[in-house]
Amino acid sequence: MFKISLLAVFILLCVADIVQTKIGLRMNGQEKNPVVRWLFRKVGFVKVSIAKLLVAFGLAVTAYYTPGAIFTVLLFILILPLCILNSFVLVSLYKKKDEGARTI
Repeated sequence: MFKISLLAVFILLCVADIVQTKIGLRMNGQEKNPVVRWLFRKVGFVKVSIAKLLVAFGLAVTAYYTPGAIFTVLLFILILPLCILNSFVLVSLYKKKDEGARTI
């Protein structure tokens, strides 16, 4: 049960990352990863997001059935919130700048 909970958290974090990226892009932000930015231009945000979720789901299934692979998912669970938090901070700073507030 613990393994399933971890995998569910992993999938939810991937969804949160996609949503946060979309919010940033709608605010005229830019994807920092050059490969992903190139993919967005070539195939579009929706297709890249679907591919990301399929890869995440594949990793989750692999981690569920492969002994020791859950540690890879744990690593992602530790990293993804940092990426989401970074995006959130950047979007917040951009919003403040748009509202005329002083930013650091």
